[in-house]
Amino acid sequence: MDLIQRITSDASQRQSLILYNGNVMSFEIIYSDSQQGWFITNLEYGSFIARGLRIVVSPNMLNQFKNLIDFGLGCFTNTRREPTLIQDFASKNFNLYILRKAEVDEYNQRLSEAKQNVSK
Repeated sequence: MDLIQRITSDASQRQSLILYNGNVMSFEIIYSDSQQGWFITNLEYGSFIARGLRIVVSPNMLNQFKNLIDFGLGCFTNTRREPTLIQDFASKNFNLYILRKAEVDEYNQRLSEAKQNVSK
């Protein structure tokens, strides 16, 4: 996992990151005071584009796109809430990570195993 380090308390931000595989992923995030949360307004990776995703605590917020992209995006915290404050990432109460393909695959394997255990 690679920590996205430059998230500030600015309400609108744009970053381009070079991923572990050498490809570029760019994203724009905004903080919405009326919705009390952070949103990915635009995420681009090659021809893949995602818009309008709320940032939530999740091991992989992009898991629904696992067949389209070879990375994930995880949001982690030690608190018992979602990132609802504008300073949540700048204060390091919440952290966003880029997951590598192997980590996405491992997460999906664990989901598959858990599903199998439930159905027994």
